[in-house]
Amino acid sequence: GYYKVTQSKKHIGFIIQRNEIDAKTKNFKTTSFLKLAKNGFDMSESLQAVSDPDLKPISYTYLSTDGMKAKTIDASFNFKGKEPKMTALITENGEKKKKDKKITKDTFLSSALYYFMLKSKTGVKADTKYEFSAIAEESFDVSKGTAQIEKKLITQGPLQLMRAQNKFAGSEYSNLLNERGEVISAST
Repeated sequence: GYYKVTQSKKHIGFIIQRNEIDAKTKNFKTTSFLKLAKNGFDMSESLQAVSDPDLKPISYTYLSTDGMKAKTIDASFNFKGKEPKMTALITENGEKKKKDKKITKDTFLSSALYYFMLKSKTGVKADTKYEFSAIAEESFDVSKGTAQIEKKLITQGPLQLMRAQNKFAGSEYSNLLNERGEVISAST
């Protein structure tokens, strides 16, 4: 999908996001790009994330630029053995660091939240609350979060949409989504 970003009714950027299933491997892939620019502020982010068919993370690459600052995270995941872990090479303003973190077997990438919910026992439906732990790709941290799907459906043209109120990684935001977990609009 393509999303226009506005602030105070002024166009300041865009987001492009594609979710797909690889025909050969059946892996779930997310590719996204964000561009914001306003009054000398210029920021870009890109993400390429891959999870297995059960949405267990395999790898991701995150890149952000903000003026002269740059950050990349190249992460991979290992779910073999007793203690799953994630490993990343993080480059920030030319300085490289390698990090390892323990994770739980049910950890997933935050970019796959609604698809993870679709696979759950309750799925994505009105009047449900979902608690989760996911990886915030931009920080290489695992955070707890909630997604509350409101009881009342919202009509937008011919669409009947659900509003998800989300709290994750210190942010609160809402999305309008369809029954397939596809985000139609977002607001923060």
